[in-house]
Amino acid sequence: MTGRRGVIYFLVLILVFVTASVATASEGRSDRLERVVSKIAEEAALGAIDRDTAAIYTAKAVFDPASLPGRFAFDAAAPDLETGEHVSCATGILNRLVADASRLSPAAREQVRAIMRQGLGMPLERLNRTAAPEASTAGRTDFPDGLTLSKVYKTEHFAIRYGSKNFDFDNYATSVQELGEALENAWDLWVDGYGYAAPYKSDQYYLDVFVGDSAINAPEINGSGAAAYVTFYDAFDLSDSMNVMVISKDILVHEGYTQDVVGHEFYHMIQYGAAFANNCYNYMFNEGSAVSAWAVEAAAVWSEEYILPDDNYWQYFVNSAQGYPERSIMAFDFSIALHYGRALFFLYLDENYGGPDALYEVWNECYNDILASTDAYLKTQSSDLATMFPKYALANRVRDYKDASVMDAARRHLRVTKYPAEIETTDELEDDVPENFAANNIRLVPQNGGTLTIKFSGEETHGSYAVNWALVYATETDKVLSEPKIGLVTGGDAADVTDTLTIEDFGDGIDAVELVVVPMTNRRPSSLSFYEHDYSLKIYEGDAPADDDDDDDVTDDDDDDVTDDDDDDASDDDAGDDDDDDASSDDDFGDFEPLGDDDDDDAVDDDDDDDSGSGCGA
Repeated sequence: MTGRRGVIYFLVLILVFVTASVATASEGRSDRLERVVSKIAEEAALGAIDRDTAAIYTAKAVFDPASLPGRFAFDAAAPDLETGEHVSCATGILNRLVADASRLSPAAREQVRAIMRQGLGMPLERLNRTAAPEASTAGRTDFPDGLTLSKVYKTEHFAIRYGSKNFDFDNYATSVQELGEALENAWDLWVDGYGYAAPYKSDQYYLDVFVGDSAINAPEINGSGAAAYVTFYDAFDLSDSMNVMVISKDILVHEGYTQDVVGHEFYHMIQYGAAFANNCYNYMFNEGSAVSAWAVEAAAVWSEEYILPDDNYWQYFVNSAQGYPERSIMAFDFSIALHYGRALFFLYLDENYGGPDALYEVWNECYNDILASTDAYLKTQSSDLATMFPKYALANRVRDYKDASVMDAARRHLRVTKYPAEIETTDELEDDVPENFAANNIRLVPQNGGTLTIKFSGEETHGSYAVNWALVYATETDKVLSEPKIGLVTGGDAADVTDTLTIEDFGDGIDAVELVVVPMTNRRPSSLSFYEHDYSLKIYEGDAPADDDDDDDVTDDDDDDVTDDDDDDASDDDAGDDDDDDASSDDDFGDFEPLGDDDDDDAVDDDDDDDSGSGCGA
């Protein structure tokens, strides 16, 4: 079955600025960088422009947006920090350009390289300086083919370069010394602390960090409205190049925000470093790395929890992504920062399977993609991806995380209150049919009580790939949730993807069941779309019929028995919470005791699809 949603899986990775009101962020100014790149990708997918033109336009969106056709014009003004404007990070855009370069014509490839080189303030030809710069006491020198500006502040590992074109650190909350300290703290954490390989060639040369547009020849950034990016001086000749970080002066308005942005970007540098150190380019550079691009940003957002543990800037990304559990973990969405919000995948891995060292292992083993690497790591922990992923999906629904109090629960798709009931993805779920490595969340509430019987049937194969299904659930008693339980795992080596799950004491000790349905295959997405997977559920309360081949034994005459929970109100009367005027509700788990969290009274919006993020790496 082809995907019902056309998911453009092309070039962009976005980051979103701190917000308390997404309406302002998404409706205030016109298109930001990420939306323009989305438009370019959409035109390419529809055949309105070819691949070469799309790549050239994308490079121009970052470095020379004024030269784009008028239909791609966008607002690159500084964000309004009071209202939480969107600001994009261009690291992923540039990485995808490099990874997709082999698919371009030679002329287009050279034009993209020229746009990137010129945008960095570099000549088209390599400088290849012969005179060695003076070495520092640490033994480092300036990168011979790097860019220098009139002012530089050097730390042990970094050279912060800037000019005086409408720029002075004295006008910002973050000083150049504090910026240097933030960078060194990130180095200490990941390289010295957790043993990641240092960024490529940083044993010989300083890592250059530029304040963009602070000099006539400084790297470009403000024209695109981006907050920061990491790329290479010559991204088309990586063997003799080096990482460079460019930040917007706008991130310097708040010291904590500065730390978060540069910490996130430095994690990208060590992701690149791991690729070079392990001679493994499947996650970052080559064409096949597209299926792992989500993880590049998700892991960098996860790293922010260790840069600023008490700030939880990442919650804005997470709360946005929690509105779309049916979307593949590998999916991008340019408007909701979906792949950034998937940081929860790595947070769950961290909290349940080995701590931050788990991330080190995942990034430093070479497999076809990040999910395959995660599966290999989990097997060293007496588990596997097919077991971990459904539990992760349930954890998102019930907020089974240490920082649960700042998180929204993953959106619930359906609520069942009358039995028997039948759920067909083609009827009840419409646009919410789960994609590969995604989830549907269904709440089951007793009507009369008795044994709960769930008869499941799902597609066995998708093309030539076997579909593995998992049903995982937690029971709720007196507002307290049980540990997650794997109810069914079918498919793969199983001859039939049809099975039955029974839960005793439904309505007699168990007040509700949170059920999560997860499809998983080894198929990775094409460049244009993800794959949805159909299934059906027949749900009985009490004695289930011995033979349910006749559809008449499962009726759905009353629409109230299976309801679409994608609504914006706070009511959940059929689940036993008649008064939802307080800060918590049956819908959002605010008055439950989520696993790993205290019973708090903070407001959590379970249907909050529109949360915006907190900035490039925030």
